Amino acid sequence: MKHFDYLEPRPTWHRKSILWGGFLMVFFALQGIIELTLTIPLLIVGNLIILAYSYLEMNKELMLLTILMGIAQLTRIL
Repeated sequence: MKHFDYLEPRPTWHRKSILWGGFLMVFFALQGIIELTLTIPLLIVGNLIILAYSYLEMNKELMLLTILMGIAQLTRIL
């Protein structure tokens, strides 16, 4: 633990709700609930939201997992 660890911003409910929005976008894209024309944009935008959150929170595990799963999802759909 760093000495000035208390000065770092913690995730707020607003940032968490944006993350859950990204999860929902990926979920709806993969389940086929939305039309096929919106599947790829939903998938890309949802994964980018998750990547941005993991970068801001410095969560390397979530970032790596999102990159790997994004590649797998895109190759599965295309």
